[in-house]
Amino acid sequence: MTDAQKEFEQELQIDPGNGNAAYEIAEMRRQAGDYAQADEYFQRALSQYPDLEEAHVGLAGVLMAEDKPQSAAEHLRAALALRADDEVAWYRLAQAERLLGHMSEQKDALVHFQSLHQAALEQRAKGSTSIQGEVTKQQIDPLQQP
Repeated sequence: MTDAQKEFEQELQIDPGNGNAAYEIAEMRRQAGDYAQADEYFQRALSQYPDLEEAHVGLAGVLMAEDKPQSAAEHLRAALALRADDEVAWYRLAQAERLLGHMSEQKDALVHFQSLHQAALEQRAKGSTSIQGEVTKQQIDPLQQP
């Protein structure tokens, strides 16, 4: 367990309803490949804050790793209903749709992703950055293929 995770665990002991701390632990566990723990903490964050868009995207990443694309797609659609400009959500939705055999939906999701991704690259090239929310932003994992 990392020092950061220990600190977030302490936050949860002080305030069991701290959705941000639950989310951060979940994301650390997801990145470490501990999907059972990640699922538990993402669910905990969403039980406290059902509109925590990043938690829906993170949980979808876990569900994809567990070969549950239908459930992942549901969480990704919920995330996109909350924030339609999340390029990671569109990317993961393209993956889920491909696994479900929904090629038209996959193509649509990829078009949205590519448009948002291009805009983000252009913003970064101009030196413009923005931080949304108070939690760690989801990122496209290097080995994921849509």
